[in-house]
Amino acid sequence: MDWIIEFDICALLITALILWVLHRRKDLVTMQNITFRVILILTLISASSDLLSIYAIEHATEIPLWLNYVIQLMYSLPFTAIPMVFYIYVVSLTIQNRIITKGRIAIMVVPYSIAFLLIITSPFTHWHIYFNESLKYCHGWAVYVTYALSFFYIILCFIDISHYKKRLSTMQITTIILICFICAASVLLQLFIGNLMIVSFAV
Repeated sequence: MDWIIEFDICALLITALILWVLHRRKDLVTMQNITFRVILILTLISASSDLLSIYAIEHATEIPLWLNYVIQLMYSLPFTAIPMVFYIYVVSLTIQNRIITKGRIAIMVVPYSIAFLLIITSPFTHWHIYFNESLKYCHGWAVYVTYALSFFYIILCFIDISHYKKRLSTMQITTIILICFICAASVLLQLFIGNLMIVSFAV
């Protein structure tokens, strides 16, 4: 397949630059700042491992199958965690100094836990991704479940900013909505154009 990887390369450069700028700043240690950095680190990992996974897919006959699965998981797990961490970031903006309830923690963690289990077991179940007998990279039905769980986090973001809009500035609300729409559009685009690696760049 003729992969379009330029967006992944740009994502790597931009994310590394932002992390370098943040490293030089002396920000307060807050939940917002921590989760923002985690999003950047996950994006950096997913963009770099995406490039590695493409190489592994293209050279599947030369790389041990178990190692190829490890490389694919190295991309899928951090990439799928980004929506969860972004939702935690939105919660950190809206909840302010209030205690986070167990119910809210469950809402944060359970969808990703489901995605994590579907991804981590895929070398054995072939539910998420797998290599067929010809060592061709394939998607299983669980890929669409993990996409749906990502969209679930986006819906949660909209619910939170709608419910707690008085605690947010107009700029914060606009930015969150814009990020959600851009990321959702990029996921759908990459879903239909399988060789276009654009999601990390969008994030």
